[in-house]
Amino acid sequence: MDIRSILNRKSKPSFLIRAYAVPVDRPNDPDRKWFSFDPVEIYPATINRIYHCLTTGEYPTELIQAGDNPTSVAEMYLAEARLIDPQAWKYALIPRSELNEEHVLQARAKALELARRWFTQALHVSVGAPIGIHILKGDGAFRL
Repeated sequence: MDIRSILNRKSKPSFLIRAYAVPVDRPNDPDRKWFSFDPVEIYPATINRIYHCLTTGEYPTELIQAGDNPTSVAEMYLAEARLIDPQAWKYALIPRSELNEEHVLQARAKALELARRWFTQALHVSVGAPIGIHILKGDGAFRL
């Protein structure tokens, strides 16, 4: 399927980032819309989305703003995801405290960092305005 036909579809993207975002009132920062995220919800959902895009070839339309060159934005994220060790996506879903090999921790950290950037971009596109995010502390399972 041609990229333009994907972008012109009227259906919603299959990754609805706003379902995980909790609006936060920050009166001292009126220029941004702030959101908080629970890492136990957002990281598995985002990692599953990335893995789905990598394995099925589905295009991550949630990363593309109107007016963007689709290959410059989504392809950048996909290209980086392809460079990450495929096992890292599995490691990223395992609590850090259960892993101890340095190469596993490094691969896991790369996957989690890309997942954070992916959902930040998807939220920015969804909101259509400057954003701020606060990832709640959680239980530390998704700590880099």
